[in-house]
Amino acid sequence: MPHTTSTLIIGIGNEFRGDDLAGFAIVRKLATRELKGVCLRETARDGTDIIQLWQEFDNVIVVDAVRSSMPPGFIHRIDLAVTDLPDNWHTQSSHLFSLLEVVKLGRVLKTLPTRLILFGIEAATFETGVEMSAPVQHAVERAVTLIEKELAQLVPAGGKVRTSR
Repeated sequence: MPHTTSTLIIGIGNEFRGDDLAGFAIVRKLATRELKGVCLRETARDGTDIIQLWQEFDNVIVVDAVRSSMPPGFIHRIDLAVTDLPDNWHTQSSHLFSLLEVVKLGRVLKTLPTRLILFGIEAATFETGVEMSAPVQHAVERAVTLIEKELAQLVPAGGKVRTSR
């Protein structure tokens, strides 16, 4: 199936688990911008759903709350098309597949998009029923700016999305 010339941004999260809302919050803020050639989606992180979402896109940006050794609010940018997530990373998942497993499965099935960028927001809490922590709320704003800069590299002034193919 031919790929589109659009960029897909997937916000992964859970509305009710503290900082796990970060992916949704970023996508919702981006939705208020006039972004040409960009498709925005939210998902509650079912692995097969994510693979289905990116099938028709060359350029995919995933935004998700993560937990590693960095302080809350730290923003990771990783090109998942060429780099694996460290095995000791945790993305919160109540489904069968974590983001780490989805990327590994995509590699095996040869279904990864040409460009797959993760903006991972270091979380403080995934506790049910609490709001996003202050460091993550500030990181959401910074991540939106970083993603807009990333998009500017993909979408030059003429409006057509560049791909690596």
